[in-house]
Amino acid sequence: MSSAKQKKLSFHATKVTAEVDPDVQTLGFEVATGGEPDVFFTMMNDDPGSVRVTWSDGKLHREECSVAVLSAALEKERFKLELKEPDAATMGPYKAVELTFDALDKELAPGVAEAFARLLGPPAPPPVLTGTRKRGNPALGVLAASRSEWRVRVGEEIPLEIIVSNTGGGAQGLSLEIAGAAIAHLEVREAKAQGRTGKLDAQKTVVRAVLEHVRVDADYDIDRKAVGKDAPPAPKFPFTVVVRGKSAGQALLTLRVTPRTADGRGSAMVGRTIFIDPA
Repeated sequence: MSSAKQKKLSFHATKVTAEVDPDVQTLGFEVATGGEPDVFFTMMNDDPGSVRVTWSDGKLHREECSVAVLSAALEKERFKLELKEPDAATMGPYKAVELTFDALDKELAPGVAEAFARLLGPPAPPPVLTGTRKRGNPALGVLAASRSEWRVRVGEEIPLEIIVSNTGGGAQGLSLEIAGAAIAHLEVREAKAQGRTGKLDAQKTVVRAVLEHVRVDADYDIDRKAVGKDAPPAPKFPFTVVVRGKSAGQALLTLRVTPRTADGRGSAMVGRTIFIDPA
């Protein structure tokens, strides 16, 4: 056992334990004696670069506390941990941990190695993007480019700016449906994207436009959830619908975009109340 003056928690563990599941990983070392052990060092997952530990040297004892890790190593019969700016309130006089243990059996060794890797190993590098794109149906998303309310005066025009994104396969061309109760109060004047305007087909309750020139790029063939913040943004582009106020009122206006594929799957819609003020 180390003394406080050595500033290194050190003992020979007679029992090593490890638990690994998707959310919680633990790795523990203890001197196994009758009843509850009074000498131990146990770690569990915390924020990146730190672990939560519970420890006892037989005299001092700390319940669960978070420590920052400077370096760590797991050898065949030795575990080392160097702390980064340890706080006496969490680690007492100790600035490092160095524990020995008997060689692990074939059943326990893989679990200990995996727990160590998840708790203290270097983070896995982000996947390398090779430019491979997804195949299959698009998976469109659509939202208003601004949180500003949609409002127009009778006799005047307003451009409604929309953003289309895609997390699926690619497509050539989009169909657009502009509908909702607000159609009774508005005239749809224009629908355009990627520098060109689509031809409008105005009916009583819906206005349709076909934008055959629009290219919907496929997303990268990656697991966005696994990549997290290192993932590139999904392909997206803006389009604009210009409307003119015909009569005063307020009502829901919806815009649905559908990829021009064989089955038209992967469409998305955005809707918002539009206010048409008197002239």
